[in-house]
Amino acid sequence: MIWFTCRTAKVACLPIAGLVISFAATAPASAACPTSVKPAESPVGTQTIASGEDCTVLPGTRIETTGDSEYGIAADDFSTIVNRGFISTTGIDARGINGEDGNTIVNHGVIATEEAISQAISVYDENTIINYGTMSAERANVIRTEDSNTIINQGVILANGSPHAVVFDDDNIVTNTGEIRGTGTDTFGLDGSSRNVITNTGTISVTGIGIDADHDNTVVNSGLVEITAIRTAVDLGDGNNVTNTGTIRTTRNYSWGVAVDDDNIINNSGLISTVGESSDAVIVLNGNVITNSGAIVATGLNSSAVHLSQTDNTLNLLQGSRIVGLIEFGEFDGEGNTVKLGRGENWLMTFTEDPTLRNSLDTSGAPTAFLNGGLTVATFDAAATVFGAEASALSDLTGVVNATLHHRLTAGNPTTYVWTQGFGAQRNADDDGGGSFQPAAADNTLAGGMAGFSTPLASFARGGLFAGYAHGSLGSPNHEIDQQSWFGGAYGRAFWGQAFADLIVTAGQTDNDSARRILNNMALDGVEFARGGYDGWFVNPELTLGMEMPFGVSSKLVPSASVGYAGLFLDELTETGSQAAVTLESRDIELINGRLQLEMRTSGETSTGPWQTAVRAGVRGRSSIGDDSLVGVLAVSTAFNVTPEDNDDAVAGFLGADLTFSVASSTQVFAGAETALEDDGDSIFAGRAGLAFKF
Repeated sequence: MIWFTCRTAKVACLPIAGLVISFAATAPASAACPTSVKPAESPVGTQTIASGEDCTVLPGTRIETTGDSEYGIAADDFSTIVNRGFISTTGIDARGINGEDGNTIVNHGVIATEEAISQAISVYDENTIINYGTMSAERANVIRTEDSNTIINQGVILANGSPHAVVFDDDNIVTNTGEIRGTGTDTFGLDGSSRNVITNTGTISVTGIGIDADHDNTVVNSGLVEITAIRTAVDLGDGNNVTNTGTIRTTRNYSWGVAVDDDNIINNSGLISTVGESSDAVIVLNGNVITNSGAIVATGLNSSAVHLSQTDNTLNLLQGSRIVGLIEFGEFDGEGNTVKLGRGENWLMTFTEDPTLRNSLDTSGAPTAFLNGGLTVATFDAAATVFGAEASALSDLTGVVNATLHHRLTAGNPTTYVWTQGFGAQRNADDDGGGSFQPAAADNTLAGGMAGFSTPLASFARGGLFAGYAHGSLGSPNHEIDQQSWFGGAYGRAFWGQAFADLIVTAGQTDNDSARRILNNMALDGVEFARGGYDGWFVNPELTLGMEMPFGVSSKLVPSASVGYAGLFLDELTETGSQAAVTLESRDIELINGRLQLEMRTSGETSTGPWQTAVRAGVRGRSSIGDDSLVGVLAVSTAFNVTPEDNDDAVAGFLGADLTFSVASSTQVFAGAETALEDDGDSIFAGRAGLAFKF
């Protein structure tokens, strides 16, 4: 059955079962197309549309041709053809839909051809083809166009033994968001000539070349391009621009992921991979620029991740790059190339020859060691570590300890207290480093507990002792330090009328385990870790001066200023587990911390005892007064003295609140929280809760 509608002002529509449906330009002007026609049988033979006609094949329709060189629908120029039915051909050199220039063809149904040289759609120039349904060809191109066309596939294109799924010449816009699949031998997915814009967000899986183009094309892949036979996933000529954020892969021997000739630009932040023997993930000839922040992987025997086969190529390995497999220079012509190892990573890259002999190597100023007869290059970049963030981690720990002790010092209270509490803090580092790379943004997670007591020392003073434990995790994607701290000390307050002075002295020991990521292209997944442990100790005296000024009936306004010193003294670190391991000399981290605060305290009584609340706001800061340098040796051979990227100096605004409540005459519960935002973008949240028992 056929439902066939057409629209024209001067042409008759005469669908007749078993005959050719012809749209004649000489039809009377008064002839009108019915909106739908339902003949007894579907027609066989070519259905012809004159220039400017618009036609829709409705659901349930079958248009079939059986002879050679017959077309399901034949159009000239500037027609709109919409297929919601089924169009098929079984003859040689046939077409499902054939057109010339300026047509719009939209397929929601099925267009299928079965014999040699028979294409589902064949048009010339300035056409628009949109596929939402299924198109297939057995032994010919599924879609064949020439110049300045727009081709959009959101459905399925099947090339079953066909040479190409989609073929086009110059200045076309080709977009695949659906599926393009090819079976048989050497079937291509998208095949174009020059100045085309080719975008794939869907799937291209064929046995030949996934995307093949000549010159000056723009190719963007955020989907999957996969080759299942001995071929190339993306094969380009000269002057093309390739961007991959998706996956490009081959699965057989003697295959290439991306292969280009001369003067191309390749940007990869996705995955380009080969798994077969004697294969290259990326291979280039002359004058190409490859910029990678994704993964380029070649795992087969005698294979290379990147093959700079001739001259004047540039390989930029940016932060986040993962390379698995050798970086190869062409045996005879591979010279005059440049490899740049970017900032923000620690590299251990192996080449097929010393990269400084016939070619050049740029390690972005990082300390560099040459190993294995010059074939392997190791670097150490302090910006890829969180050693510089140990100052902020020290500030986080001493800050949460001191906040607890200030809260436990209640002026004028003669009672002896024993207390215990748990605490936690989270630092979220700002990850906007700006520039061409991101220094390691070190988040810090801190959790622990402490206990102590305070008692009156005189009519104007009270004090006590405390001890505690904290576990911290200071980390970024490429470096993590696991920290354990044991600490203790003394604290006290003296008061004269409304004025008071708090003194806190804390000392402790730290145990640190470091795991630093190394990007090693000969490791199984391109990544290994250099590990090591080191101990240290710290001290933190702090003095606070303030006034407790009555405010209303039951409140006090409490301005205060604090200043303190924090010193962390770390032992030597010796890493193992990588040829790019380092030995760091002992280090001292010294800070001056300051705090200006205004607090409002309110107190009262219940049947179970007193309660107190406090809200506060202010400004705090820290400044380094020591030498921040990292001094050590890389790969047992290269001495270095470098400065971490992390900023030891910071100013923050903060807000906080505390609550103390008596649940019994001798028992109090207390809790507090504080949040801060530093001028470097880091945000910090700290909280605590505990119990106090009066005697």
